[in-house]
Amino acid sequence: ECGLDFNRNFSSHEQQIHAFRSQVTLACELKKPLFVHEREAHEALIRVFDEVSATEGRILPPIIVHCFTGTESEAMTYSIWGVGIISALRASSVKKNEELRCARSSHVFGHFCLTKK
Repeated sequence: ECGLDFNRNFSSHEQQIHAFRSQVTLACELKKPLFVHEREAHEALIRVFDEVSATEGRILPPIIVHCFTGTESEAMTYSIWGVGIISALRASSVKKNEELRCARSSHVFGHFCLTKK
């Protein structure tokens, strides 16, 4: 597991992005799947995927994102990239949960799983 968590900020955003970029690059080189933690860091995560995959000859491995708390639009971006999503529903984010339920029911996402916590 690797990823970006801009909610708790145990490390700076820059440190997290640097480490994550290295981990994604290594996964590409070794052709190993990624189980990615993403919390409040969608744009930075997509930027890393874009930068790493833009390098000649690099293809992103299969990716599952967990701890996803984003919007339907963000989930759509992951879907376009072929990234699976596991989202843990929390009572504290009811508005986002409703949006995710709508996204799930729209059948836009082929790899989308909602779990209750």
